[in-house]
Amino acid sequence: MSYYAHPTASVDPGALVGDQTKVWHYSHVMEGARIGRDCILGQNVFVGRNVRIGKGVKVQNNVSVYEGVELEDYVQDMQAINHNYVLMGMDLKGDEEYAGMG
Repeated sequence: MSYYAHPTASVDPGALVGDQTKVWHYSHVMEGARIGRDCILGQNVFVGRNVRIGKGVKVQNNVSVYEGVELEDYVQDMQAINHNYVLMGMDLKGDEEYAGMG
């Protein structure tokens, strides 16, 4: 696979990260997580075990995505996935629904 992980980022063995994805400063992707191609995980993002993130997803800085969350393709630039949010046990669909978080 050809993805970029900043030197301070941690991608655990057993995590799958798609081509052209960028994992930025101090982010952590745990074992069993699956991240699609062309994604951006901003600074200090946590991705838990068994999380599924589709292709083309942008997760902003300081977001935690815990086990059981599935983000479909192209979920990005949504206010629901912005600074200092925690996502647990929910599905978000690109351009179809927004989570009422805040």
